[in-house]
Amino acid sequence: MKAVCAPMNQHFRRNAVLVGYKTSKVRQSQRRSSLTAGYTACTIGYNLTSERGADGSMSSQRGIPGVRGVDHIGFTVPDLQEAHHFLVDILGCEEIYQLGARQADDEWMRTHLGVHPRTVISEIHFYRLGNGANFEVFLYESAEGQRPQPRNSDIGGHHIAFYVDDLDVAVDYLRAHNVDVMGEPTASRQSAAGQRWIYFRSPWGMQFELVSFPNGKAYEDDAPRTLWHPAHPHL
Repeated sequence: MKAVCAPMNQHFRRNAVLVGYKTSKVRQSQRRSSLTAGYTACTIGYNLTSERGADGSMSSQRGIPGVRGVDHIGFTVPDLQEAHHFLVDILGCEEIYQLGARQADDEWMRTHLGVHPRTVISEIHFYRLGNGANFEVFLYESAEGQRPQPRNSDIGGHHIAFYVDDLDVAVDYLRAHNVDVMGEPTASRQSAAGQRWIYFRSPWGMQFELVSFPNGKAYEDDAPRTLWHPAHPHL
């Protein structure tokens, strides 16, 4: 198999990332301590506003009661074997379980899933990858045909982004496995300065992204709360 990159270059690159990470470790640790305290205060506040009133009704609050976070991301593919190879052998997902076919003779499919009532779900496979939402991958037999993959500019356009420790190493890996990588890495600006990213496509045209910001993003310096980070899932 074609080497991803020279071992020595990869060694130096990883060392450079590690040095940069250690340089900012003290600053990030202090920031995370304050963020943890802020999160605790927010949690206490949420619990106070979630208590029941004297009449047994829920007091005023913002958001879905009891919500914990994103459980899974579901998407439909044209070929489950192709998708399984890409998700497991290329991206590194782990398949957890499968579900068999689902169809109905009444309006169940339209009512619950918004599809033609005679459409059939052939199979559903569930995957997980590192720290983050699970993937629910569908194979449909549509009763009215299927639309093409939406572009980013279309309503419903989307992508799934993965955080990696070293963007250049990850991009080299994808290219070595003949993945359709879209251009070259881009350095973010403004509040996202410190981040680099790049898009790539699955064999069926779905867009994914790699992002990396080992020394953090600019907005984190004075933010009372930061975005969730898969490398630090408990913060």
